[in-house]
Amino acid sequence: MASKIVYRVVAALIALCSFPVALFSPIVRVVGEVSITGSYVYEQLSLWNVYKMFFSKNSTFSGFAEGMELSQGVRETLPGLIASGCCLAAALILAVLIICFAVFSNKKLVNVFLSLGAAALIVAMFVLFNNSFARPFTDGTITVSDLGLIEWGIINSLLDVFVAIKVLQITTAGFLLIVVFSGVLMWTLAFVLTEVGEPKKDDLKGMKKKI
Repeated sequence: MASKIVYRVVAALIALCSFPVALFSPIVRVVGEVSITGSYVYEQLSLWNVYKMFFSKNSTFSGFAEGMELSQGVRETLPGLIASGCCLAAALILAVLIICFAVFSNKKLVNVFLSLGAAALIVAMFVLFNNSFARPFTDGTITVSDLGLIEWGIINSLLDVFVAIKVLQITTAGFLLIVVFSGVLMWTLAFVLTEVGEPKKDDLKGMKKKI
């Protein structure tokens, strides 16, 4: 009985860690090269940083995204970005289910499959973001001017001369989420395997009657 309580508490806590990891850990890394100075601009953003910068009230860049005139090439990459975001959201939904099954159910095999599915969704997030969204930015297919950051066309075009995006990728949060869901998987498997060799309650009752 005590071991079941330990399993439930620990499994739920591990799965719960996915939410602060997804929200507060750096999830995107951007490296830009400044050709004039030969230096690099490095930035890591968490989902919380993005929210505070662009979507919260009185934020520095509030309404900034609405004024951007994206090129056709940038628009074509947005489905990849949206799909990777959906994978993250689906993985967090599975984390909620893992917590529910850990706390309210003894069906540990369900959590094995849920944690496997969540980890697979995070891997899919990596693939979709890095290949479908980020690659055109880093290989030069899409340039900084395509983002329409500045309204004046000539100045906007000059950005391509001075700034180039060299790295755009999923970073810490993605790796930590895989660790979290792998932790749930390994913890659950450890209990499932130990229970395989244990006699069932009916068998124990039968043994007692024979004695």
